[in-house]
Amino acid sequence: MAHATARAVISNIRRTLLAIVGLMCLYAPLTLAADNRVGVVYPDIREPYLSIFTAIVSGVRQASFDEVETLAVTTETTAEDVRRWRDQKGLAGVVMLGRHGTELAQALKDDVPLVIGAVTLSPGLRETRLPGIALDPDPNAIFRTIKKVTPNVKRVAVVFNESSSGWLIERASEAARSHGLELIPAPSANLSEALRQYKTLLNGGLSKDGALWLLSDRNVLDSKTILPYILQEAWDENVLVVSSSVEHVKRGALMAVYPDNVGLGTSLGKMLKAQLSGKGKAGGRDALIMLLDTKVAVNLRTAKHLGLSSLRDRQSEIDTVIDPH
Repeated sequence: MAHATARAVISNIRRTLLAIVGLMCLYAPLTLAADNRVGVVYPDIREPYLSIFTAIVSGVRQASFDEVETLAVTTETTAEDVRRWRDQKGLAGVVMLGRHGTELAQALKDDVPLVIGAVTLSPGLRETRLPGIALDPDPNAIFRTIKKVTPNVKRVAVVFNESSSGWLIERASEAARSHGLELIPAPSANLSEALRQYKTLLNGGLSKDGALWLLSDRNVLDSKTILPYILQEAWDENVLVVSSSVEHVKRGALMAVYPDNVGLGTSLGKMLKAQLSGKGKAGGRDALIMLLDTKVAVNLRTAKHLGLSSLRDRQSEIDTVIDPH
């Protein structure tokens, strides 16, 4: 009788264990699938800006996720709207793009794994401690491109505003040294001071082995007055101008280092994947990094004027060629 009871107990335990294993096998694939299903939130805007976000989404899809859902948002979209969408789709994490996407991310950061992107870096944005990648090219990408395209350059001057971009200059100084360049920072408190600094640099302040790096900072550069002055003086004085805007290259700057939007999307996807696996930053100091996925645009007319005609034969190395006639 005792043996029969023992056998019955063992049989019940065996059946229970088999049932547990069966349930684990049933739900494990669903869990894995959920961990590999993410979303992208982007602004509901028209072309030509929509294509930027479409390219970023394409890049996220290349980060080896099973599914990538998308949600176009307006300024009326709330954090609760995004949270509800995320729950309905069963998303493990979300890539939040654009200014409003970043605002929504601040409200969602405690309960939704996320990264932000396609925003311009600022001191205020850095203080949010949200993980992600800004649109601003990393100084390393800028200087790497300068050395590749114009290897004779030894010094790079930059006009900056201490309150808005002082933090960047310290980072840029280290990056310049690592690329064998000397950074010449020229501080200014406002546009008037910035203009005086540009005048000094463009009228003898830069030697033949120097270049002028333009920051995308409205405190030191405006497109209506200062930019036209810089481009005209740079042409007259044979000064090499580097920017992060293709539009500046169209207007006469030698080259621009600008975002590779597909590459940015892939990097954001990998960053989110690392966070979901417990290997990436969920936030904190320096969680928001600058852009390393970049392309280069070159104005061949300006290159010829500066004695860099060889760039015409290196067009395969240039992503965007501006060749005005």
